[in-house]
Amino acid sequence: VGSEMCIRDSIKSKSVFADWKEDSYEVIERCLAHDFDHWKIGRFMKDTKDQDNVKNFIRENFHQLKELRAGAIADSGNPPQLTQQEFHKICKLANIQDKYFNRARIDSLFSAVNFKESNDKSLFNADRCLVRYEFMEIFVRVAYMKYIENGKLGETSNARALHRLFNEHMIPILQRDLFPSW
Repeated sequence: VGSEMCIRDSIKSKSVFADWKEDSYEVIERCLAHDFDHWKIGRFMKDTKDQDNVKNFIRENFHQLKELRAGAIADSGNPPQLTQQEFHKICKLANIQDKYFNRARIDSLFSAVNFKESNDKSLFNADRCLVRYEFMEIFVRVAYMKYIENGKLGETSNARALHRLFNEHMIPILQRDLFPSW
């Protein structure tokens, strides 16, 4: 096993994955700091305590969200971004749509999350695709629209709405293993 690991490490060091960083607490925290810095959730979520609770929820569930995103991307064949069509597939598999929260509302959220300021010249964030921070943000917006704006949750906590969306709709996708492993 030891020599096998050396061979694999040697091959990795000469591949396109040479700079790949394994998930560690520090790497995840840097990713999340970047993601939270680029979010636009402050436009609809004014309560900073609620924002912190949402960020903590994302932090605590980062691995599952990463698995869901990576599986959907692997299924799409369009790495490293997720297309609108693939996001619709996630919503369908997760049974997120209902009479109130329909495809048109999903499209409007996709556009809101994907909107770029005129000074944003990001080379790695194509129009009509979601990068990691947009993927995380769109679920916050879905939870808000589905459970708070609609009045289904009976309160105004975005963190609780996200928790409900995650447990009722996203965890079942992961449990059923509906996407290929990446």
